[in-house]
Amino acid sequence: MKNLFVLSLDGTPFTFLQKLIAQGLMPNLKKLTAGADFRQMDSVRPPLSSAAWASFATGRNPAEHGIMGFTERDPSTMEWFVPNAKNLRAETLWQKLSYAGKKIFVMNVPLTYPPQQVNGIMISGFLAPALNTATYPQQLGTLLKAKGYVIDADTELAKKDLAAFYNHLNNVFDKRM
Repeated sequence: MKNLFVLSLDGTPFTFLQKLIAQGLMPNLKKLTAGADFRQMDSVRPPLSSAAWASFATGRNPAEHGIMGFTERDPSTMEWFVPNAKNLRAETLWQKLSYAGKKIFVMNVPLTYPPQQVNGIMISGFLAPALNTATYPQQLGTLLKAKGYVIDADTELAKKDLAAFYNHLNNVFDKRM
């Protein structure tokens, strides 16, 4: 395989996407999936995004990679913590590809903070605390910040002003592109 591109839409039912494509409402996704291996992926147990993304990244189940949810307890202290990439107990796909000399680009994937040293670029996603520490190479964060890039949309804005949130969401998307 020469190139691999994975687009994953967290929490989006496959049948829903198929329906929207068939209705002509997602022409760009139709183009992306034409001739591609477009298929349903079943989640892991527990079916939580943090565990599922860790399973995607490692090819392991939650018991093997060690991420069970968005909050966990340290068994020695019983203190709560939010697990991140440091807590993964298995090698990731991008680590394996980097070791094999492949150029990689990982963007906005949950549980990629702190970013790992890779043969390419990593921009951490959801739950990364600050852009200046969420990229590899690290100086990329400064460049992205100057261009108006933000890690994630401000969902609290939706509670106050839905129209403003919609505009903000489009701006976040535009900056990612």
